[in-house]
Amino acid sequence: MGPPPSVSSYHPNSVAPSTPFSTAATPFTPRPADVSHLQPSLQNIVSTVNLGCQLDLKRIALQARNAEYNPKRFAAVIMRIRNPRTTALIFGSGKMVCTGAKSEEDSLQAARRYARVIQKLGFPAKFRDFKIQNMVGSVDVKFPIRLEALVLKHYQFCSYEPELFPGLIYRMMQPKIVLLIFVSGKVVLTGAKVRREIHEAFERIYPILKVVRGRGASGGRGRGRGRGRGRGRPVARGGRHGSRRIGRQPRMDIDQQQASTTPITDLDINGDSKPFFVNANVTLDQHIQAQTTNLSRYLATLFSLDLNSVEIGQKAKACALAAAWCRHDHKLANNLLRHRRLFTLTEVLKAVTMLDAARQIRVYEKKLKRLELNKIKPKAIKLGKIKNNIDNLNKLKPSNGSASGAVARHIQRWTRTLTKQELEYFALHMPTEPWKKLADIVHFNPTKDFPSLPWFLPFCFGTSAPAETMVARCRDLTNENVNDLLKEFSIPYSHLKQFKEHLNETSKAKIAAKEDKLDTILWYYEDLQCSPVDDIISERLRDGEQITLPYGKLMERLLLCRMLREGESTTSTRYGRRGARNTTSNSSNQPAHPDKAKFYSDLLPVAQAQLEKIKLPLESPVAVIGDASGSMEVAIRTATILSSLLTAICSAKLNFFNDKVFEPAFVPKTLEDVLSLALITQADGSTANAAGLVPYYNAKEVIKTFVMVTDEEENANGTIADGSTTRFFELFMKYRAEIYPAKLVFISFLSHQHAQGQMYSQFVNANVPDVLQFKFNRERPDLTKIDNLIGLLSTGSSASFDNSLDPLQVEFEQNGIESVITRLVEKQDENSMPMDVEMNKTTAAN
Repeated sequence: MGPPPSVSSYHPNSVAPSTPFSTAATPFTPRPADVSHLQPSLQNIVSTVNLGCQLDLKRIALQARNAEYNPKRFAAVIMRIRNPRTTALIFGSGKMVCTGAKSEEDSLQAARRYARVIQKLGFPAKFRDFKIQNMVGSVDVKFPIRLEALVLKHYQFCSYEPELFPGLIYRMMQPKIVLLIFVSGKVVLTGAKVRREIHEAFERIYPILKVVRGRGASGGRGRGRGRGRGRGRPVARGGRHGSRRIGRQPRMDIDQQQASTTPITDLDINGDSKPFFVNANVTLDQHIQAQTTNLSRYLATLFSLDLNSVEIGQKAKACALAAAWCRHDHKLANNLLRHRRLFTLTEVLKAVTMLDAARQIRVYEKKLKRLELNKIKPKAIKLGKIKNNIDNLNKLKPSNGSASGAVARHIQRWTRTLTKQELEYFALHMPTEPWKKLADIVHFNPTKDFPSLPWFLPFCFGTSAPAETMVARCRDLTNENVNDLLKEFSIPYSHLKQFKEHLNETSKAKIAAKEDKLDTILWYYEDLQCSPVDDIISERLRDGEQITLPYGKLMERLLLCRMLREGESTTSTRYGRRGARNTTSNSSNQPAHPDKAKFYSDLLPVAQAQLEKIKLPLESPVAVIGDASGSMEVAIRTATILSSLLTAICSAKLNFFNDKVFEPAFVPKTLEDVLSLALITQADGSTANAAGLVPYYNAKEVIKTFVMVTDEEENANGTIADGSTTRFFELFMKYRAEIYPAKLVFISFLSHQHAQGQMYSQFVNANVPDVLQFKFNRERPDLTKIDNLIGLLSTGSSASFDNSLDPLQVEFEQNGIESVITRLVEKQDENSMPMDVEMNKTTAAN
C-alpha cells in the first residue's frame, strides 16, 4: 500500500532531496570565483579491512614497533606509522580500523602496510574487504555565521545546544552528511563514503550559509547593546590548537526577521497582490492588513499562484495562517489547513512560532532580570545572546494575537485528522524535532490528539515504536533480509530506497505491481530498472492509469528513457560533460537498445497531450535564443530542452549561439523533436550573447518577446551589419529604441539561487521595464522546475495574471471560502502524487 498524497514536503531550501538528473555524479568543482577557493579539504579517512585470521594481540604489541596494548582500557592494539601518518586499531578477530589518512590512496596504502607488518610477525594475514567507512572534510567559508538564524530556518535538520557544544549540528538528508557549523565560519563535514558526497554537501549548504551570514569579519564585533554584547572573553577549546577568542554570538533569525529590516511599504492588496506571496520581505502585520482589507482577493491570489505552479514561499504561507489566527478567523485557518499540500507541519510550526514570540520575550526578559540581579556577574556573551534574542523576537512578534489556548485547540483538531499512514511516513522519513517543538507550545495529548497512531508522539520523544507496526518492521530491514521480507509483506518503495542496490528482479517487479500509483515507479525508475518492471509499467499505462507527475519531471523521465534506449550514459554525468558523440546516431530512428525502457512509446503520448494543453500568454512574435557556448557544457541538454519546449509551445523562432549565431539542426514541433534536438546539440566556443540578437536587429524584424536561455557569462561581442561590435545589453537597448520595445525573459543558469547574473543585473541597474528572470542551478540543472518556469511566464504580466485571478475572486465572493477551498482540495486529491514523490519535488532551491 503506497503512501498517501496528503502530506507535502518540508521545504529545506537548497537541501531539498536531489532527483536523478539534479545530482552531479562527478566531484563538484565550484565555478564562480568567489567559491572556487572554498573547496573542502579532507582531514581524516576511516577505513576497515579484514585480515582473515585470529591474532595474538599481546604478541603483536611485544614484537611490533610503535604498538601499544592495554586490554583493561581497550581491547585492541593501537599501532602507528609515519608514512602515511595514520593510526590502526587491530582486533583479535582479525578486523582492523585505519584512521588519520588524508586521501583514499593513503588510507589504502596504510592499511596494506599494517597488514604487511602483521604478516611479517608470522600471522597468515590476508587483505580482504577493504572499505572506506567515513570521510571527514573541513572548509572555512571566510565569514561569520548566525547559528540561531540557521537553526530557525532549517530546524528540521539542525541541533544546536551552545551550552553543551559551540557548533551547530546539521544533518543533511541528501547526501547523508552531518555538518558541524561554527560561528567563526568553519564547517566540518563527516559521514561521507566517497569524496563526491563531501563536495556535494558543501555545494548545497554554502548558499544557505550565505543567507545567514553574520556581520563583519569572523569573530568580529558587529552591532551591540552595551559593552559586553559584542565580544566574549578568550575561551580555551583544548587540543593542539590552543585557545581562541569567541566572537559575538549569532543573532536569532527567521524569515520574518530579515523581512522586518527592509519591509515593503507600497503594498496594495487591491492592486498588485502577487508580492504578498512571492516577496520574502512582506511582514506578518501586512498579511493581517491584507486579509482585513480584501480577504477574497487575498485568497484568490494565493490559490491562483498555486494553480499556475508559481512557487509560494514557506514564510508567506505561514504568515497567511498566522494572520488568520491573529484575526481570530479560525474558520479560515481551518479551511487553509485542509489544503494539506500547501499547509504542512512546517507552515503550522512557523505560524505558531510567530504567535508565541510575545511569550518567549517575557521568558527572556525574566531570565535577563534574574541574571542582572545576581551577585555573581554573568558572562557578557550570555547577556548579549539573550538581548539579541529579545531584539529579534520583537521584530517577529505580531501587533496583536498570540499562541492562545484557542489556537492550540484548533491545531489539536488538525492533528486528529492525520491518518495512520501519514503519521507512519513522518515517523519513518522525517525528523521528529519539529513535532517536539510544536508539542512544547500546543501541549498535545498523545492518545486524544493522535488517535490513529497513539504511540506517535512518544516515538517523537524517543520511545520505540511497537514491534508489530510498519515502522518497527521497516527499521528491521537489512541488506540480507529485504528480499525475503518483500515476499511476505507489501512494503512501499519509499521505505526500501536505501536497499535499492540489493533488490533482485523479483522484488522490483513486486514493488512495481503493488505500488498504488505509477508516479512512484516512474520517479524512481532508474533504481528499479529491469525488464519485468518495464512490462508492468507498459501494462499499467495501456490500462489507462493516470500520470500526475509534474510536466517537468515527466520530461526528465522521458529524457532518461531516451538516453537509455540511445545508449547514452545516465549515471556518470547526468546532464553533464560529454565526450565525443555521434550526432547522426538518430538518423535511422532506431534506438541502440530497444529492449530498454520499452514503455517509452506509451509514455510519450501522455507527455505530448500535456504539452498541447500548455498555453503561455507571451506577446507574439516570440524569439528564443539558446546559449550553446562552452561554459554551458554542463547544462546544455537542459537549456536545449527549455529552448525547444518554449519554441514548440509559443510557435517561436529559435537560434543558438556561441561566438556566432547558428540555426538548430531542425525546428522542434513535437516532444520527440525536443528530445532529439537535446541529444544532438553540443556546447563549445566563447559566449557572445549579442550574436543571437544580431539577425533580428540587422533585419529590423519586430519581435515582441525575447527569451534568452544562458548562464550570463558573456565574454565576447556580437558584430552587426555596419561592422561594429557590441555586447547584448547595448544591442538590446538599441533594438528597443530603434525597432520595438520588446520584453525580455532570462532563463539563467547560475551558481546558486541567490546569484543574480551579470547580464540581468545590468537591466535591473538601468531600471529597464519588462525584464524577468528565472533561475536554474548551473551545476545541477533540474528539469522538474519547468512547471515553476511556466507558472512565472503565465503570471509575468498583470493582465495575464488578472485573467486567472478575477474569476476565482468572484467565486470566493459568491460561494464562500469553505465551498471554494473544498473544490480546490478535491481537485488537489484527484491530481495528487504519492507522498514520497511529493517529498522529493524540488521546490526551492537552487
